[in-house]
Formats: sequence, C-alpha cells, structure tokens
Amino acid sequence: MIKPPPLRHAVPGGFTVDDFRIDTVAGTATCPAGHTANLGQVKGDGARTAQFKRACTGCPLRERCTTSKTGRTLNVHPQHELLSAARAQAATDPAWQDEYRRWRPPVERAIAWLVAKGNLCRSKTRFWS
Repeated sequence: MIKPPPLRHAVPGGFTVDDFRIDTVAGTATCPAGHTANLGQVKGDGARTAQFKRACTGCPLRERCTTSKTGRTLNVHPQHELLSAARAQAATDPAWQDEYRRWRPPVERAIAWLVAKGNLCRSKTRFWS
C-alpha cells in the first residue's frame, strides 16, 4: 500500500501529464487544447518525450501549460499507464483511501522508531559510489 508520487505542475495550478491523453501504442500525446504531438523514440530508460513546439503558439491555454518560449515538452514515464491509474485510484476509490489510512500510521511509527534508534540515518557504511 504505497501512495503514488504526486505530479509536478509546469505552471502553478496548471496542467500535469495526467491532463494529456497519452496513447503509447499509437505514439501520440494530445494536450488539453486538442493539439497532438508524436511521442519520440523510446530512450534507454524507457521514457518518451512529446514536444508540442508550434502547437503552443497562439494557444489560449498556454498560460496554464508552460512558461517555455519554445512550447511544452511532455516527458512520459515508461510506466505511465500504471502510475496514472494508481493516482486516479488513490484520489477516487474510498476503499483504497480507507486501507491507506489504516496502514500509514503504523508504518510511519515503525520508521520513526528505527530512525530514533539510529538504525537508518547514522550508518557509517556507504552503499553507493
């Protein structure tokens, strides 16, 4: 039971990736104003990028979408469908919300106990390079 990560807004109060219609099979992304851009090639990490560029010129929704002079660039996570569905379920499913509220306090308490006893943050061993 993990809460999905929140989305960042390109513009405060503006559109997020979930406001776009993304079709990974067709390789397209459609913005809230109805402009469609092709998803680029799959990168090494599986991500793809849609660049709206000219479609943003003169768009009435541009102020809610991007501050970039060259137009909106949309980065699509390799697991976009899964993450989007998880965010929708976390926001709208009362059963999910009840289960999350049930498990969050004891998990946070267990983590706090571990940290207080020095088991997590004070390790002298480095596990990364």
